[in-house]
Parts: sequence; C-alpha cells; structure tokens
Amino acid sequence: MVSRAPFSGWRRNIVVLVTIAAIAAALSTISYQYSTNNANGILKIASQDVRSNAEIQAHDVANNLVNKVDAAGNNLQILARSPAVLGNDVKGAIPLFSAAQQATSDFTS
Repeated sequence: MVSRAPFSGWRRNIVVLVTIAAIAAALSTISYQYSTNNANGILKIASQDVRSNAEIQAHDVANNLVNKVDAAGNNLQILARSPAVLGNDVKGAIPLFSAAQQATSDFTS
C-alpha cells in the first residue's frame, strides 16, 4: 500500500494558505471600500463647510460695503445741505469736504 499522508497534508496546507489569502484579499477590499467611503464623506462635509464659510464671509463683506456706501452717501447729503456749499463759499466748504473725506478715508480717497 502506498501512503498518501505526505501529499494530503501538503494539499491541506495549500488549501489553508489559499483560504487565508482569499480572506485577506476580501478583508483588504472591504477595508479599502470603508476607507474610501469615509474619505468621501469627510470630503463632502469639508466642502459644505467651506461653501458655508464662503457664503457667510460674502454676506459680511456685502454688509460692510453697504454700510460704507451709506456713510459716504450720508456725508454727501450733509455736504449738499451745508450753507457753505449752498452759498458757493469754496473756502468755507473746504474744511467740510476734508472732514467728510477723512470720516470715510478707509473707503474713499
């Protein structure tokens, strides 16, 4: 009788190794998919956060601009109603124009 024990043990080892390799490949694929899904979720949240911050900053800049334009408009209304301007008193109006320009110097030049 011929003994098959050495070959059957060798085949069993191969089957175990192939099974371990298949399980490792499956776990690797699952881990990759999990990481990819998490990365995509983080990217989506970060993108929404950046968009939200940009909208908030744009709103703030727009409000700041409106306030500065209003201030310049108010200065112009005051200048237009001043007696020196209405009376064509150039020398008397110069300090008013200078003060109005200095009040909005961060916006006007």
